[in-house]
Amino acid sequence: SGDVTSSNGEAIVAMGNRGQSCAEVCSEKGKQCEEGALDSLNNCEMMKKEFQCKTCEVNEGDDQPCLNEKGVCLLKRNRNHYNCNGRYSSTRRLCSCV
Repeated sequence: SGDVTSSNGEAIVAMGNRGQSCAEVCSEKGKQCEEGALDSLNNCEMMKKEFQCKTCEVNEGDDQPCLNEKGVCLLKRNRNHYNCNGRYSSTRRLCSCV
């Protein structure tokens, strides 16, 4: 993809647009989504740093952690399973790409 930074194997944090899965977000950057690393983003501090959300709520969905259309960051309740392909039309995902 001509992106020289993608060849060093370093993980990056990337914000998706509404309705994008992390697989798509990372693919656009010439990287792959790493499900195991999504847990490190699944906390209010990290979400607020990236999205400036007003508040955080624990929820459950394949598109989480994410920012919803009300400016609320949704954190995933089941921290044993994350989904790179999860998406929802009105949420923006925070992704880990490697």
